[in-house]
Amino acid sequence: MLASRMVCVLGVASVLVGPALARGSIIDSTDVRGHWTASQSPYVVEVPVVVPKGEELLIDPGVEVLFAAQDCGLTAQGTLTAAGSGGDSILFSSLAPGEHNWAGLALVQGSDASVLDHCIVEYALATSADGGGVRIADSDPLVRDSCIRHCVSMGDGGGLSITNGSSEVRNCRFAHNSSGWRGGGLFVENGVAVKIHACEFFSNSAHNGGGVSVLDGDVVVRNSTFVGNYAYGSGGALEASGCSLCFDNSTCLGNTARLDGGGGVWIQGGSALLQAVTLRANETPYGTGGGVGCQYVEAMEIISCCIVDNHAAAGPAGGVHISESGASVRKTTVCENTATASTGLVATAGSVVDINDSIFGSSAISVAILSEFMSVVSIGYCDVAGGMSQVQSDGGSVEWLSGNLFEDPLFCNPPPLLEDCSPCLGAASDGGDIGCSAAGCVCGNQTSVDEGSCDATWTEIKFLFKAVR
Repeated sequence: MLASRMVCVLGVASVLVGPALARGSIIDSTDVRGHWTASQSPYVVEVPVVVPKGEELLIDPGVEVLFAAQDCGLTAQGTLTAAGSGGDSILFSSLAPGEHNWAGLALVQGSDASVLDHCIVEYALATSADGGGVRIADSDPLVRDSCIRHCVSMGDGGGLSITNGSSEVRNCRFAHNSSGWRGGGLFVENGVAVKIHACEFFSNSAHNGGGVSVLDGDVVVRNSTFVGNYAYGSGGALEASGCSLCFDNSTCLGNTARLDGGGGVWIQGGSALLQAVTLRANETPYGTGGGVGCQYVEAMEIISCCIVDNHAAAGPAGGVHISESGASVRKTTVCENTATASTGLVATAGSVVDINDSIFGSSAISVAILSEFMSVVSIGYCDVAGGMSQVQSDGGSVEWLSGNLFEDPLFCNPPPLLEDCSPCLGAASDGGDIGCSAAGCVCGNQTSVDEGSCDATWTEIKFLFKAVR
């Protein structure tokens, strides 16, 4: 595409390229400001450029900004307003198609009013800083309706990094980004009320936190989708360490944490709320917690979550692994997970876990719940299919509270939806249903699924999964 273009210095007449008339601008001055328009696009940046403090650079829809060398990037110390539209995005990319040959965007102190809206940021490489595609530091810009893809950071945040800020990232797609350490798609450190809303994370990779990594601070991740992300260590989809995390109404499908665990989600220290999260087909080949793993967490709440068909190939806890933590599990379904020790949930190393109004599917291979090494697990108003033998202790203790069932929950195909004659319907402590889902098929007809009754239907999930293969 770029081979058919020629550019000229801003203000000089256009030149003919073959039969077409091409127009473009070379940027070879360090300070940039003013207005970049589609009629003067593409803008080829030949030196590292800066929007100075107190100045503004406005970029129109349809503009292409192409960077000519590895040390070339754009830093906003003032205001960068890159406002594309739904049908006409703004492109930030390398002059050499498909090559990681520029240094990305940096929105630093003084750039609070900056906006990236309907932008595409691709093929950037940060060799000595965080944020391969975009780095936000000590500022609070808005990033929305944008795509960050094929970017690399040798540090943290392959696609985007946020440090010491309270930014909002909304309706964005992060795909095929990678980092040398944390947050293949997105990394947050010391975030103050950072909001990640309605974002998609596909096929990103990192050592920890293949999709997202959060280190300290206060972060909300909501209405987001994580598919096919990979971590060599922990947290295939998401890793959080020492922070206050709210992870809400989201889906994690087919993510992998190779060595340490948390094929879907890994929480280390701090506190966390997982609410209405679907974790399906995530895995950890050598770690613990195919769906969710946590350690040293002061307060861990898992509410209305669907933890189904996750795998810990060589370790314990196909579904949930809780170590040295305090946790509450409510209105959650844990079934069809596989592991070497417990297919469902393992509490270990002095953990205290309260389980209420939840379903644990039976397993012919291993137990549904295991309490070990001085841990205490209490169970009330749960359906533990297969009976009390599915709950065991190994140096820990189990307290059976009232209201428990030991019956087949009668799942639809696929779980976690229930047949309309399931014993779990109306059997919860509040008179509602046990587990994460209500009835979705007719009694005795498991394949007749009412997909409208489940927020993240299996049909939708399979479509997303195929999109990254």
